[in-house]
Amino acid sequence: MLAHLALVLLAGTPLPSSGWRVVASTPFDPKQVTFYWEGAPIRSPATFTTDGREIKVNGVTVLPTIASDTAGVNARIAAVFAGVPLVDSLVAQGSSYEEAVDKYGCEMGRRLRRALQPSLAAVRASGTTQGGPQLNAIAAELRIPRDAIRVRDRTLECIIGGGVHLRVPLDSPDSVLLADPCAPPSPETRRANLEKRVASTVTALGEPGPRLVIGDQARTVSYTGPAAAQAADQIRQAIEIYKRDGADAVRREGKDFLVPAHVLILIARRQLSPGR
Repeated sequence: MLAHLALVLLAGTPLPSSGWRVVASTPFDPKQVTFYWEGAPIRSPATFTTDGREIKVNGVTVLPTIASDTAGVNARIAAVFAGVPLVDSLVAQGSSYEEAVDKYGCEMGRRLRRALQPSLAAVRASGTTQGGPQLNAIAAELRIPRDAIRVRDRTLECIIGGGVHLRVPLDSPDSVLLADPCAPPSPETRRANLEKRVASTVTALGEPGPRLVIGDQARTVSYTGPAAAQAADQIRQAIEIYKRDGADAVRREGKDFLVPAHVLILIARRQLSPGR
């Protein structure tokens, strides 16, 4: 594989006069591979750098969200979560709906773990179940219907307001299972996760055959064969739709596209604002 033949690992090599260090650099065949990072097309070789919190490729960083996109996201979230008491109270205190729902998910994850702790051994021993006394007690603590919580495949699952699904893998060690689900990772864990993200993207770039690779801070997706051609065509369509009617039109007309709408919008923004 190209990545294995030509990958130059440079972990620990600092960039001069900056907090960024090079993690890896790899060439890829531009005749076979089209690569986007954070919406920007990347030329070979791809050089990955990090400051311990973010990944850049060839210097490309996260593109700031524009106000119109933020408004659209918040409007869609509000349509689902308005009426959820905790979300409403956070919005009343000045949070956007996007921020409020993030905080809501974290807080309910913490409440679930606190409610689970006294009966953890019994829930673990219960196997696949729904409606048992321990689960009913947890449901009452979370103020959700009794049928909204169950154990399946060694995982505790529950559905809270807004249709959010919370899952707790019961086979995890207690220290992991009961830990704050939104606690920031240690620097060591964060570094390991970033380097794992880089490694997965390098692997995708080096695999054989024509492909479209799209990556950002959260994930890398690789489209191959007919799907690569279809996704590339959908990107071209999305750029034209964005140019003509903006982000909301991309979301409407691209809802069945292979590439998610938020990625299409980001690529379109980059395309229409060269150098960003």
